[in-house]
Amino acid sequence: MNIDINNNNNNTFINTMFTTIKWAFEISAIYLLWIVLHYCAAILYSDYCTPLTIKGFLMSPFLVPSPHCRALRWVINTGSDVIINMWIVFGTWIGAKLCGNLLQKIKDA
Repeated sequence: MNIDINNNNNNTFINTMFTTIKWAFEISAIYLLWIVLHYCAAILYSDYCTPLTIKGFLMSPFLVPSPHCRALRWVINTGSDVIINMWIVFGTWIGAKLCGNLLQKIKDA
């Protein structure tokens, strides 16, 4: 009988951990996607829109307004905004946790 109870507690713990990990991945997946998109777009922009050659220098005024370069610039700008906002949200969450713990310790004292 004790084995069943312990096994049931282990199953509950494993299910809770699995649910928490799945939830954390779902939340962070969109941010990870934006980080990857931003990184790739920055590399592609430098390769295709501003090549590091004399010919690239001469062609850049014609390449920069092209649709693919505009799309890459949009991904770079939007991605950087999302990453900045991600750090703001993360910092706010950490601050709220720290303040909440501090307030709880003050109440308990």
